[in-house]
Amino acid sequence: HRILTTIAALQEKRLSECAAYTATFAGNITDCAAGGLGMVSSYSPDGHYEVTLTSSSSTEFSLSAAPVTGGLQLQDTQCQTITLNSLGLKGPNTNCW
Repeated sequence: HRILTTIAALQEKRLSECAAYTATFAGNITDCAAGGLGMVSSYSPDGHYEVTLTSSSSTEFSLSAAPVTGGLQLQDTQCQTITLNSLGLKGPNTNCW
């Protein structure tokens, strides 16, 4: 879940520097014209989750983290995919966080 809060923090940093969120993981975070979040991969550092920007505009974003195929997190049937948006709303429920 740390990966979602890390990406959300990067989005807030980009918003403060560029006055907009981004829909791109890769690219220089300070390049307001074409940049992203400065990330090399959309996978969590431990490789358990793949993160997607399920929606993004200049004023809002939604993140989703789903377990990778064959990963142990697939056994957690209640919290397989977790979400976080620009309003700080977490899903699917607070027990998953």
